[in-house]
Parts: sequence; C-alpha cells; structure tokens
Amino acid sequence: HNQRTATRPLPTDTKHLCSHTRESLDDMALARATAGMAARLSAVQAPVAAAAPVAARAMLATKAGEVQRPLSPHLTIYRLPLNAMTSIAFRGTGVGMTVGLAAVSLGLAGTGTSILEMTTALHEAGVAPLVRAAVGGALAYHFGHGMRHLMWDQVKGHEIKEVEQGAYALLAGTATATLLAAVVEF
Repeated sequence: HNQRTATRPLPTDTKHLCSHTRESLDDMALARATAGMAARLSAVQAPVAAAAPVAARAMLATKAGEVQRPLSPHLTIYRLPLNAMTSIAFRGTGVGMTVGLAAVSLGLAGTGTSILEMTTALHEAGVAPLVRAAVGGALAYHFGHGMRHLMWDQVKGHEIKEVEQGAYALLAGTATATLLAAVVEF
C-alpha cells in the first residue's frame, strides 16, 4: 500500500460501512500492526516477521469469513511453562477432590451404606489400590502445592530457577506418594 494509506488514521465507527469496506479496514489495521511489529524485530527475526501478516490473517479468519482476534497467548501454538501447568493441576486436584468427596458422601447417604462397607467392596473388587493411588496422589499433589504457596507467601523461592526446581520436586514427591498409596495397605 502507499504512504498515504499507511499514515491515514482509520475510522473507529464502522457500523455505517459495508462489509467489504470494514474487511478492508481490518486488513489495513492488521497490516499496520504486523508492519509495526516487523519494524521492531531484529534482522535475525525478519524472515519470521515477513510471514506474520499471512499467518496472522489465516489465524484470525473464521468459518463465516469474519475476523476475530486471537486469544493471547494463543494456546494452540503456545506451550505453557511448567509452573503454569502445575498451577492448573493444583486447581484441578482441589475441584476433583471436592466433587469426589461430595459424590461419595451423597452416594453413601443415599444408599445407607457405611464407609466400611464401601471400602470392603472396593477391596473385594480389586480396585482398592487404584482408588488409593488416585486419592493419595491428588491429596499429596494438592498438599505439596499448598506448601509451595505458603513458602511463596514468605517471599521465598520466587526466582525462576527455584520455581522450576520446586515444580520438579512437587512432581517427584507426588509420584512417590502415589506409588506408596497404591502399594501400602492400612
């Protein structure tokens, strides 16, 4: 596009414009944004920046042909860091244990079965080690991650290396506790 098009401000109210004009304005805004990004990239990254408008346009297009903005960071192309994955799993174990406890409690109350009868039935069915591993693993993980949060509240372990080491220690401790819960009967 020419110099006049690149510097002219784009209209903000496009309700009165036809869809073709709105699409052209979207294309111009996208081209300006990607051109601005490309200008800021180093020479090593320039080949990637040259492909950015095409890749961005393909990512923004929907089935209906309208343009929607991507999520940031776009989760289909972005790999979450280990700490983010452990944080999500922390929430998942909390929700899972809450739902599981509520389901077991309601089930026992609804059937009039005692907890002793249920555990005996699990042993007889041969699934007791799996249940112990699932519950023990979730408890160990959630407890361990909670301890990490308590440590962080004391302003300890905030360096990236320490956070990553803590995540690996949490995973190793959870694996150990899960294995122990599966094999040790009490």
